[in-house]
Amino acid sequence: MILDGISELRKLLPSINLRDDSHRLDDFAERAQAWVTDNIISTELEELLEIEIEGNDPHPRLRLLVKRVIADKAYLTVGDEMNLQLGEAGMVVQNNQSMSAASSQRRDNLMASLRERLDTDCDALVNYLTAHSVDRGETYALYPDWRGTEQYAYMAMAFMPTLGEVRRHVPQGLDYKPHWETMHNWRMGMSTAMMDLAASYVSTAEIIRLRELYRDNDLNGVQREAIERLRDVAVCLAVGDRQRATQAAIRAREVMLGSLDDFTEFAASSCVNLSGVDFNAGHIVDTI
Repeated sequence: MILDGISELRKLLPSINLRDDSHRLDDFAERAQAWVTDNIISTELEELLEIEIEGNDPHPRLRLLVKRVIADKAYLTVGDEMNLQLGEAGMVVQNNQSMSAASSQRRDNLMASLRERLDTDCDALVNYLTAHSVDRGETYALYPDWRGTEQYAYMAMAFMPTLGEVRRHVPQGLDYKPHWETMHNWRMGMSTAMMDLAASYVSTAEIIRLRELYRDNDLNGVQREAIERLRDVAVCLAVGDRQRATQAAIRAREVMLGSLDDFTEFAASSCVNLSGVDFNAGHIVDTI
């Protein structure tokens, strides 16, 4: 296990008050590790972090970030199982002598806090792996193979591996704050919706090409600007604002028209000569 025992959980979650010899959270931690492996780090990194450490830890920061996500996820899945037990008389309240079960409001507040913590810690882990999976000047990538994993490919489908990126592109004035797990489950839908709408303006082939460049960290400035607009498309569609999504797709096309050499698939497609797309002080006059 990457996170082993109650003592490690207590260091990360001060509200845990169980004896060191307790094993009540072991299965929750094991399931949480499987979740972070399947959704973020990959089996290869899991195996790397499970290697017995001799001397100095070669991956201290990555190990800490993964442990935080495991702790958050494990605690969130506990729910009322730690308050209720199945006994001979059916479901009974656990007797902790001088301790009493917390109120529903306090449990709800704790769960809300843990969800926010999980959001933050998942983003921190993804950001760390993103930054340390490419060479940076004289610093070599620590985890270059991570960019080739199914986990990263899935997270990068709509150019937004983190919840922070999704929230940053929510249209102004909308109170839309999905949590990390919800957003992660929507990635395929967001990507498909973005592709379905934007492909009419910039071509499917160009979006696929930009996605590959994004995964390889091989984008220039104007390509990054086009991706910003495609992110707008995906998030606007997720919140049900198709008009703004269409405007964003047209802006992505305008960026590409201004620099055709940087968007070779778009330049070779029929989308270059679309008719009926125009701007009028930022408003769509006519669209296909």
